[in-house]
Amino acid sequence: MSADTPILFHYAASPYSEKVRKLLGYKQIPWRSVQTAPVMPKPDQTALTGGYRKAPVMQLGRDIYCDSKLICRVLDRLRPERPLYPPGSEASTLITERWVDQAFFFQAVALFFQPAGMAAFGASVGPEMIGVFLKDRAAMFAQGGTQPGPKLDTARAELPAIFASLEAQLASQPFFGGNSPTQIDFSIYNPVWFVHTNAGIASELAAYPKLRDWCDRIIAFGDGARSEMEGAEAVELCRATKTSQSPLPGTALALPQAKLGDLVKIGASDYAPDQVQGELVIANAFELAIRREDPRAGTTIVHFPPEGFTLTKI
Repeated sequence: MSADTPILFHYAASPYSEKVRKLLGYKQIPWRSVQTAPVMPKPDQTALTGGYRKAPVMQLGRDIYCDSKLICRVLDRLRPERPLYPPGSEASTLITERWVDQAFFFQAVALFFQPAGMAAFGASVGPEMIGVFLKDRAAMFAQGGTQPGPKLDTARAELPAIFASLEAQLASQPFFGGNSPTQIDFSIYNPVWFVHTNAGIASELAAYPKLRDWCDRIIAFGDGARSEMEGAEAVELCRATKTSQSPLPGTALALPQAKLGDLVKIGASDYAPDQVQGELVIANAFELAIRREDPRAGTTIVHFPPEGFTLTKI
């Protein structure tokens, strides 16, 4: 298997994984699927990442990409046809992604955590998983970070205007990007999908038929050419790969706290801020990357977007 074949560590109910799955389908990129658990432990994933626990994670040989924003940019470079970031959309895309990650997503999650939403989730993953899942997510937010967690009162106050505005923008066009989807569509898709496909809370979108139809158009892209593989096989592929992917094009970052070659730790700033340690090898406007050694995976290059992550020199 080529080191340029994406391997996605994901699980079915993960909305950010779903965002990437539909992008792979839209771009028609063949990929390998590794099913990872919704909760810790995730031994194969953490062997590759050094501790990053969220889903999805994408692997290209020994390069490991964390966070869906970065994964989408890398996939767009890998398959530039049907571009996700057409000229003229750069600022609106960046702002939309940030708003989704910091606000809209957690409002959708607040609906999901209602009893009806959790009951529907339990029907798909098994009732024994519900308690484990809730305990795991509570621990993620208890670790600290800038995101206090989903709040139902905030969701109830803000979602009607959001849903109505999204509905209005789709009045005369099939996608938020116009006649073709862009990264704005895939960013908005994951929280809408989270509500639309959960039988317990899908009625929240009953008054927004154009938004529901738009979501179904994204779903119709499918997952593309997907084949399953074991996590241990992905770890062995990483160990056997001796070359690295080139960085995304971007302005070099002048970090006040560290320079290339320094030993650093990187972790999410919003929640689940597990720290990954290694040598800083890339620092530009779109990605940070560290080189680390793992007993199972060998040399890994772990990539993060600068936005939403903190970097500290050790």
